Amino acid sequence: MTEEEEQDWLAQNLPSLLVAGQKAKHHILEGQKLAQKIAAASFIPDTPELLMAEVVKRGEAMAKQKFWRKPFSLTKWNEHIYQTLAYYFTGDARFETEGCELMGVEPGVFDLRKGILLSGPKGCGKTDMLELFSRNPYAPYIVISCLELEMAYSKKEVGSNIIDQYAGLIPTQNVHHYYGKTHLGVQFDDFGAEGEAVHMGKRVNLMDVLLQTRYRIVRGPYTHLTTNASEQGIQEAYDGRVYDRMIQMFNFIEFSPNAPSLRV
Repeated sequence: MTEEEEQDWLAQNLPSLLVAGQKAKHHILEGQKLAQKIAAASFIPDTPELLMAEVVKRGEAMAKQKFWRKPFSLTKWNEHIYQTLAYYFTGDARFETEGCELMGVEPGVFDLRKGILLSGPKGCGKTDMLELFSRNPYAPYIVISCLELEMAYSKKEVGSNIIDQYAGLIPTQNVHHYYGKTHLGVQFDDFGAEGEAVHMGKRVNLMDVLLQTRYRIVRGPYTHLTTNASEQGIQEAYDGRVYDRMIQMFNFIEFSPNAPSLRV
């Protein structure tokens, strides 16, 4: 083919070549995305260091997605808590030793066989923190608002089904997303903000019932809470029976009462 013939051929076939090129580019990009997806699915942040790095990346993405006023950052108010939770959510025994030291509690207070109760002032970042850790290789979980549960329970067609739904572990269809785990725990957000739930005229302390049920069925690292109340506040607000049960269920981790709000 002469140069002139080549030019003529290109001129005649340019539109189809451009379309083919666009398709090829699309397939390449899709292939790259799939490869990244597979690689991400096979990556398991199974050490505190790897999970911490993963959580920081998630935090940076969350800050953009939720239009935070400031970018995600580790500060003197939260870094030690993030580090402690990185130990916990990888099932690292250092949670029970170095975690205690980081949080300023007596050695032996923390236990990997318990859940997490994270407390602190309004707006200090409790909910986002536990949401960032929810997909972890040790004991992943879903996040549900206590207020949402209260409202759902009050609906005639829902009622006691809520208790059945959240009394045990939650099955997941996306096993790869949760590092091979087939069932998930639950983090109840904003514990204490809900009031008594009413269904068919019957009043019930829904969270008390749920915690009591989970205490009997799935005691372990599968139930977590966030609350604005301090441990002392919880002790004063609930009777001794409830508080004693919470001591058996949770590792109490507290933000400083002086931790600033991230909402301003």
